[in-house]
Amino acid sequence: EASAMIFGEYFPNPAMFGTDADAEALVSPLAATAVEGLGTAVLVFLIFALIDPRNSNRPQWMTPFFIGFTVAVLISLFAPITQAGWNPARDFGPRIVAFLAGWGDIAIPGPRGGFVAYILGPLVGGTLGGLVYDWTIGRALPVEEPIPAEVSRG
Repeated sequence: EASAMIFGEYFPNPAMFGTDADAEALVSPLAATAVEGLGTAVLVFLIFALIDPRNSNRPQWMTPFFIGFTVAVLISLFAPITQAGWNPARDFGPRIVAFLAGWGDIAIPGPRGGFVAYILGPLVGGTLGGLVYDWTIGRALPVEEPIPAEVSRG
């Protein structure tokens, strides 16, 4: 199992807590899924806020900095718990390679439901982050009315 860890993410972070049974008691599969979902939700919410063309108050030239800074902060907070996967492709691709290389159940579904935590958590979290943006800030921003065809022809 420890050698398969080079291919994907595992919780709790084995670099911080080791791989024994006591470390596994620190983070449940449900908690890991929630952490992955929360991190993805925050990131997607911020990205939606920064790229929404209706948000005229955003400093466009600072968008890369804000996204990078947010990723750095989220990694600082969540990497000790789940290694901060947030991107299902980042976990799923290496799991497929590990599975095909012979690690079997250690790769897919992974110990303690890691497959669910790193695939389902970010998918649900990203969706929720986008919906929360639309329901809050997105709803408050002005919507530009389309110009009728008769007016635009002059």
